[in-house]
Amino acid sequence: MCEQIGTSRATLRIALAELEKEGLLASSSAQGRVIAGTAPLADKGRVLFVARGRDWIQLPAWNRLWYVFKELAGRAGYACELVLGEASEDVLDRADAIIYSGGANAPDRRLAAYAARRGNVIGVQESHVGLLPYVVALDNRAAGRLAAQTLLAAGYQRPALLRRDGYFGFEYREEGFCDELARALPGYEVPKLHMLGMSSLAFIRDYLSKIDDFLQQDMDALFVAGDGMIDLFYSSFSPTRRIPDDFGFIALASSYECLIHQPPITAVSHATTGVAQAIVQLLGSLRNGESAPALTLLAPTLHVGATVRPAATSVSSTTSAVPRRRAHTRKKNTKEKD
Repeated sequence: MCEQIGTSRATLRIALAELEKEGLLASSSAQGRVIAGTAPLADKGRVLFVARGRDWIQLPAWNRLWYVFKELAGRAGYACELVLGEASEDVLDRADAIIYSGGANAPDRRLAAYAARRGNVIGVQESHVGLLPYVVALDNRAAGRLAAQTLLAAGYQRPALLRRDGYFGFEYREEGFCDELARALPGYEVPKLHMLGMSSLAFIRDYLSKIDDFLQQDMDALFVAGDGMIDLFYSSFSPTRRIPDDFGFIALASSYECLIHQPPITAVSHATTGVAQAIVQLLGSLRNGESAPALTLLAPTLHVGATVRPAATSVSSTTSAVPRRRAHTRKKNTKEKD
């Protein structure tokens, strides 16, 4: 398979493990890995996956959750349908259960009022706690702690945080990251690099205006807590305006996003498959009239790429910001290599 696909054994093992987690492959000592059976099960009802709109479902985390959930729920016997934007009560009434990936603003509170009457709505963000009867989500504080632990284990001593406003989960990741560093590095104040704007173009402009300031700060590693912000470092302009290679770099991303970047990034996962599996399990409990937890938080996992290296060989504790900037300038017109 490595020869056919043109990839390494390590990358292939990761891919096969992901397919097994998603239920697409099965393994046994007698047969090895085989494609899992796809025989349709008995109809268990209609499930709506409601997203805030087309722009929302295009975001990598929610797009991947929808497709993984649709596959797993379909195998379990549920008919799944994607709804973009606000759904009328007539549409909601025809569903046996509703999965909601939107925010917690005024229009979404109307869904919360509906959920209070029906009790069949499952949210997938921690901000839905108290608004919706059931929530299944990534434990974002744990994601921040895992990022800090990973950088500390590699020997980095001056990690910084790249953050943005918006989703509650970003704040939870920041809390977890800073709390873990405060425990391990008493007295250390985490530099917080605040990006503005609500569009990719706005982020890029803000990044370009601040990159020189970033390079002057006393930091040796960076945690990017906002979804999608990895594009700031690996888009078309990164060969000329980038964080230096001697930084440790860790982001929030799926295993797919982690592996397709060159070099592959070290990433804390969104636990997409785990969230989808937990939702399907919760649907089964609700359908059978069993008691179910109001909140289920999924632990994040780590996808190890090339951007967190042992600091003993790549980062010196006495290295100043000026030499790093010179290395950055020297590489401006050099083709990036893995």
